[in-house]
Amino acid sequence: MIAITAFIVNTVFLAGTPVAGDCPAGQVLDCADSDCISEIYIGDGFCDGPALADGADLCCYENDGGDCLANGLECPTDGGGTGGADCSNAIPISSGETVFDNFASTLIVDLVGVCNGGTVNSDIYYKAMVFAWDCPQDGGYTVSTCGTATFDTRMAIFEGNCTYENVLACQDNTQGCAINTTTIDFPAVGGETYYFCVGSIAAFISGTGTLTIEPAERKLKAVMVWPEDLGAPEDTRYELYEPPGSTASWTTCLADAEENGDDLASAADAAEDIALRRTADRLNSGACAFGLYQETSAEDYSEPAGGWRFTDGTPLVFTNWVAGEPNNAGGEDYGQIGTGGWNDNLNETDWRGYLVKRPGSTFRFTWEESAGGNGHEYEAFGLAVDMTLEEAVAYAENRGGHLVTINSVEELQMLQAVMIPETYSTQGIVIGLVQNTSSPDYAEPSGGWEWVTGEPLDFTFWNPGEPNDLPADEDYAEMFSNGRWNDSIGSGRAEAVIIEYEELVDDCMEDLDDDGIVGGSDLSLLLASWGIKGAGDINGDGTTNGADLSMLLAKWGLCP
Repeated sequence: MIAITAFIVNTVFLAGTPVAGDCPAGQVLDCADSDCISEIYIGDGFCDGPALADGADLCCYENDGGDCLANGLECPTDGGGTGGADCSNAIPISSGETVFDNFASTLIVDLVGVCNGGTVNSDIYYKAMVFAWDCPQDGGYTVSTCGTATFDTRMAIFEGNCTYENVLACQDNTQGCAINTTTIDFPAVGGETYYFCVGSIAAFISGTGTLTIEPAERKLKAVMVWPEDLGAPEDTRYELYEPPGSTASWTTCLADAEENGDDLASAADAAEDIALRRTADRLNSGACAFGLYQETSAEDYSEPAGGWRFTDGTPLVFTNWVAGEPNNAGGEDYGQIGTGGWNDNLNETDWRGYLVKRPGSTFRFTWEESAGGNGHEYEAFGLAVDMTLEEAVAYAENRGGHLVTINSVEELQMLQAVMIPETYSTQGIVIGLVQNTSSPDYAEPSGGWEWVTGEPLDFTFWNPGEPNDLPADEDYAEMFSNGRWNDSIGSGRAEAVIIEYEELVDDCMEDLDDDGIVGGSDLSLLLASWGIKGAGDINGDGTTNGADLSMLLAKWGLCP
C-alpha cells in the first residue's frame, strides 16, 4: 500500500493585474472584457479561451496552473486550443491501494461542457488530486474510492495526457457506495498511462481515502428465465453481463465468458431467439454480443452470408437477420443481437454486454414467520417469452400458486428488498390485483379492485395519479421497480411475475419415500402405481406414466 501524505498540489497566485475589480466576492474580471466569472476557473488546469467551455479569457493571471498555452501567450479564440487538467504534478501509483489526503490541495479541475458525472454540478472537481498509472496489460479495470473515502468524491479518467479530448470517463456518486463515493470501470491498453483525477464536491470539503485500482470483473445486468412449463426443453436462465471495464471487443466478451465457465448464447429456434432478444433488450446502450460468428476458414464461407457458426456448436438452423443484414460492411464477422433481430458487426465495436445461457431455475424465497413473515414462498423472474398480464394470472395458478398479493407495508418492503430486484424489470411486474367490472363497487378508475385470492384490499401503494384507466380498460395491476402500482390493460405485455405459494413447494417431489434420496425405493413405488394415479403420479396429471418416470430419473441421487 502506498501512503500519500498531504502536500500542496497547486497553489493559485494572482498577478497585480485585475483581480476582482467591480466583481462580486468570489468572482474575477475576464481578461478580455469587463465580464465577471467565478474565480474557481483560475488554476483549474484548462485553457479558458473565449471559444472554449465557459467563454472566458483568464490568461492575464499568473501561475494559472495550465490555463494558458505552453508558450505562456494568450489562449486561442477559435476553439482550437488543447486545454486540459494540469498533470505536471501527477502522483505516480501502481495497481492496488493508494492512501491519499486532499486537505492541502488547492487544485480545481473544470470539466464543464466536457464530461458530466451524472449529478447536478458534478463537473467541477475541488481540492483535486491527480494520479498517474501505467497500465500493465490490456483489459478492463476498476478504479474506486467506494466506501474508502471520508468525503463525497468525484472522479475523472484521462488517457495518455490530460487534455480535454482525452477525458475517457467521469463519475460522481456511485450507487451502493457510502458517502457518495465513486467507482468507474474502464477499458485500458497495456503500456498506456492513465490519469485519475479525484476531487471533492466543494472547496471546503476534504478528507482522506484509499484509491484502489484492480482488474474489473464482469457485472450481471439482467436475468430472464424460460421455464419448461412455458415451452423450454428444460428450465433455462438467460443472463446479460457487462464485460470487465464496461466495454470490450467481441472476442474479449467470448474469452471472459469462457473464463467464467460459460459460452456465448446460441439460438436453437425462433422461441429461443425471443428469449435472447428479450434479455438483450435490458442493455441500455452499446452492442450486445451472442455466440454467432463467421468462420472465415470454413468450406461454406462466403461474404456476407456464408460460414456463420455458433461458438457452442449449436447447428445454425434458424436465423433472424435484420433486413439488409448481414452485409459485411468493413469486415463484420461477429454476431450482434437486439430487440429487432441479428446484425453482423466488427470485433472492435463498442460491445457493452454479452449473453450466456445455462440450465437453471427461478429465484425463490420463503418469508419465514420467525422473521415476521407469513411462511409463504415467493418466486420471481423476468419472462423470456411473450405473455400478457391477463395470461399471467392463469399461469401463476397453473404453476400451483397465485400472483402475489400485498397485504401490508412489511410485505411490500420484503418484495422491494428481495423479490423485485430478481425480476430485473422497471415495470410490467404483474401482481394479483384485478378490477372486477361486475362488482357492485365497480367504478372507474378506483372501484372494484380485488385480490385474485379474495383477500380484502386493505393496503394499496398506487403510483401517484394511478389508477387512472388511461387508456380505457386498464383492469390489471402491474408493479414498478420502486414497488409502486399502476393499472394496465390485460392484453399488455408482462415483463415479469412474482408468484406466491401459500403452501411451500416441494423441490424434491420425486423423493416418494421422503428419505432425502431419489433412488431405487422411489422407482419401486412409482412402478407399483403405473397406469393409475397413485404415489408415482409426480406431475399430478392423474396417471403414473412415462412423464413421471422421466421426472424421477432426472432427479436421481441426493435431493437438492
